[in-house]
Amino acid sequence: MVNGNKLHFTKGSLFLDKSRDLTFVTFNKKGFYSSTIAFNSEINPVWPVADLIWLVAAPIAWLIDWQTGSIYKTEPADIHVVLREQEVRVQ
Repeated sequence: MVNGNKLHFTKGSLFLDKSRDLTFVTFNKKGFYSSTIAFNSEINPVWPVADLIWLVAAPIAWLIDWQTGSIYKTEPADIHVVLREQEVRVQ
């Protein structure tokens, strides 16, 4: 679940909205405990400085970076999730 929206996948990439300050992703599977990870997104300080290299075209470069989301960085960038199996209690 990403911010309350269900997604189904096993392995692969998950593309998050970088313009959000905080995104919560919950991983769950029947018979296992769920795990929630918070992703923090903030402006990457390198991009505004790098855009200044373009001098006259800096406003255009800034706008393109802003629209494509490349101005943001998201932490953590890579994750590995292992879900713990729930114990079956027999009564």
